[in-house]
Amino acid sequence: MHRARGGTRPGQRTLLLVGVAAVLATLAGITLASSLQALQLPPERVNGHYEREGDLGGWWLFQRYGQTNIPSAVPSQLSSNASSPTLLGTTSANYTVNAATAGSAALSWRFLETTAVPKGSEVELTFGISLGVLASVQVKVYFETAASTLTSNATILLYFQTGALAPGTIDIQSVTELAVPCTPPAPGGCP
Repeated sequence: MHRARGGTRPGQRTLLLVGVAAVLATLAGITLASSLQALQLPPERVNGHYEREGDLGGWWLFQRYGQTNIPSAVPSQLSSNASSPTLLGTTSANYTVNAATAGSAALSWRFLETTAVPKGSEVELTFGISLGVLASVQVKVYFETAASTLTSNATILLYFQTGALAPGTIDIQSVTELAVPCTPPAPGGCP
């Protein structure tokens, strides 16, 4: 075999080109890997979604949903019995929708009951709650609007105790609130 003058053999050229390409690819990979650094942030909490179903004629308005704690003066629990609904007063009030202990983590719903509220009507509220760490829960409560006319709008704040979970550790997947006027609207009208 003979060599070309001042050159390399054809097999050596291929080997040399493959070697140079491998070195360049390695350098490019190191450069790319060093510019792509993983950034670890604190865990993100997502509030999921809230769905309102049903219409009570504009007198029962959803205002806000949140994560909080049960107040130190634990509010009364709304009735879970259709035949004996909780009677709402004519002023703003707080209630729980399940058994509650002061200071425990909770979800809250704030509603506005307007002066257009029909007197003495029974309403069924159903909350479907899906949390990432607990099984899905459905809570159904009943209330009756006051027999006398409201002189001003009333804020009704409802709490659902989530247990020993701290508000920052709750992953809310979904919450559904279904408000249904009962027929007849008098107490005991809900099925």
